[in-house]
Amino acid sequence: MSKSFVNRLLLVIGFTVGMVGCGGQRTLPVKQTYPVTGRLTLKGKPVAFAIIHLSPQEGKGAEATGYSDKDGNVQFRTYSNNEMDGVAPGEYSVEVEPYNATIFLGTRPKPGETPSPVPVEIQHPDTTVVVDETTTEIPIQL
Repeated sequence: MSKSFVNRLLLVIGFTVGMVGCGGQRTLPVKQTYPVTGRLTLKGKPVAFAIIHLSPQEGKGAEATGYSDKDGNVQFRTYSNNEMDGVAPGEYSVEVEPYNATIFLGTRPKPGETPSPVPVEIQHPDTTVVVDETTTEIPIQL
């Protein structure tokens, strides 16, 4: 390789690395959230250790995820990976996912506690919930 080729290559690499570092940091818009809890039941019985997804309708709101405890009680998070920061206002469709130890961030089962089975037919129920500044609890009855 010629010396001029190597110099051009180093110049291109240096320019590319420099440009990657020059991009401005972007942040996603964060909406106000409210500390909403819920209770997940199937035919009146609590659904233990399930994952609940709230997907915004018509682009309003922000996706929220909740985790049920052994009694079906649910807390939700929207923006935080560490804290249950609540749900942004909006209308949401509900999806229920069975317990998955690799992604479950709620209270985990203790010895002797068993996650409830979540039949396929209720994983995508035709259920919607609405959250606004007055909402404190979302009962999810399947």
